[in-house]
Amino acid sequence: MGWYNSSAVDTTYSRRLRKTMHILAGFPAFMLPLIGYSLMVTGALAALVAAMLLQPNSQWLRAMAKPEDFETRSINGVRHYFATILILVALFGLRYPELAMAGWLAMAWGDGAAGLVGPKEGLKLAWSKRKTVAGFVSCWICVWLAADAAFFAAGATGTWTEAGGQAFIAITALAVAFLESWKLPVDDNYSVGLGAAALLFIGKFTINLF
Repeated sequence: MGWYNSSAVDTTYSRRLRKTMHILAGFPAFMLPLIGYSLMVTGALAALVAAMLLQPNSQWLRAMAKPEDFETRSINGVRHYFATILILVALFGLRYPELAMAGWLAMAWGDGAAGLVGPKEGLKLAWSKRKTVAGFVSCWICVWLAADAAFFAAGATGTWTEAGGQAFIAITALAVAFLESWKLPVDDNYSVGLGAAALLFIGKFTINLF
């Protein structure tokens, strides 16, 4: 019982700091086209192992640990974050590193912006009283930007720069924003990151998106 101090948790947790770090942790994704597949998977696996070892009672992590993290003695959000990255690079890194990058950035920027911009007391969505309109719109825009940034950084060619390609990405980002806003039985990191990559992958074979 002495390990878990609920009063300390309540006064130190910062949602803004956690979501800011969530967003910033997306920028290493830009390195994916520059490194080989083996290094991608090895790095992602090492990051996941490190995430599994993190303890919420560490002084420098306390402000980013949710109250429930102290009860489970693990920072589950970080584990899911890096597990998603590992899945993305394992599935897409070999042939489509731009997709792995897009999914990673969508997770980092889209899910991060939804939590950072959408205040809990803001106007709620009709289908989800847990989420706000501001958070939904922020997620939509940031997932859209994430896909464009990934394709641009990877030097991808295809219809993504054309009106039809941008329309497809916009619809994809909107669908991902809906996934983020629904209360699903999986962590948002999976639904946003993997959902974005999967939908963009469909675009590869339907409109030669990239």
